[in-house]
Amino acid sequence: MKEKDFEAALDRYGADLDSWPAEKARRARLLISASDEARRSHQTMIRLESLLGATRPTIAPARVRHAVSRAMSEIAAREEAHPSFLERIRGWLAAPLPRVAFATSLTAIGFGIGLLVGGPALGDRPEPAGILLMTASADDVLY
Repeated sequence: MKEKDFEAALDRYGADLDSWPAEKARRARLLISASDEARRSHQTMIRLESLLGATRPTIAPARVRHAVSRAMSEIAAREEAHPSFLERIRGWLAAPLPRVAFATSLTAIGFGIGLLVGGPALGDRPEPAGILLMTASADDVLY
C-alpha cells in the first residue's frame, strides 16, 4: 500500500484498523511497521479522534429518561382527550360558513341592483333581420 493510499484510507475509515476492510488493514499494518511517515500519520489520527471524542457533548441518562417520559405522557394525554361529535364536525361546518354567507350576500346585492336598474324589455330589443326567435320551456321537451 502506498502512503498516499494509506492516508486516504485513514481519512475514510479512521484510526481503528480493526474497523477497516481486512485486506486494507493487513497492508496498513505492514506499512505502519515499515514507514515512519505512516506511523506519524496514524498517531496523528489517533490523537485527532481522541480530541474529537472529548469535545462530544454528553447527556446525563436521567435527563434522557425525563425527556422521554414527558413526551410519552403528553402523547397519552392527547390520546385520552376525545372530542365530542359536535366538536369534531365544527371544523367541517365552521370553515365554509363565512364563504357561503359572503357569496349569498353578493348574490342578494346583485339581484337587488338588477331589480333597481332593470333590464331591457323583450319588446325593446331589435330582432336581427331574417332570424326567427324561438323559445322553449321544460314542457316542450319530450323524453
